[in-house]
Amino acid sequence: LVILETNNPNSSNGPDVIFYRNSASPADGDELGRLAFRGRNDGSQDINYANIIAEAIEVSDNIEGGALNFNTYNNGTSATRMVIIAVVKLRVKDLSDPSSALPGDQGAALQFQGWDGNSFETMATIFAATEGTAANGDIPSNLRFLTTPDGAAAATEKMRILSDGK
Repeated sequence: LVILETNNPNSSNGPDVIFYRNSASPADGDELGRLAFRGRNDGSQDINYANIIAEAIEVSDNIEGGALNFNTYNNGTSATRMVIIAVVKLRVKDLSDPSSALPGDQGAALQFQGWDGNSFETMATIFAATEGTAANGDIPSNLRFLTTPDGAAAATEKMRILSDGK
């Protein structure tokens, strides 16, 4: 049993756990840390039934990117079941200037990717975007649906639901 506790009344200071990879030669694909959920099977072997693995996808300065890989064990084999990468973004507003309105097209995107044998590629995206000016509790918005056709390198918009429902 591990308990992380703080008695600091400041809401920005909680107990932190930091997995820090201090490499002299960081590289794309470096594993940054792992949470392993281990137990014994009926053959008295230790098995990592599930793992959450943090990975550095891109280590170049100013364009860094990361991923969380969720792995589970099934039928005797561990495999990645879900990956969260930096392309899933929620940009609501700049909290340093809460009086500013949302810039056009800022919202949330949910991107679906599949493995092509070499890398993860975009299959589809659902994107929420603003329409017009956001002000006084009114944020007109739309939902955009993008899919990637056979032989194409990028997803393109196939459908849009506007703020009036059309």
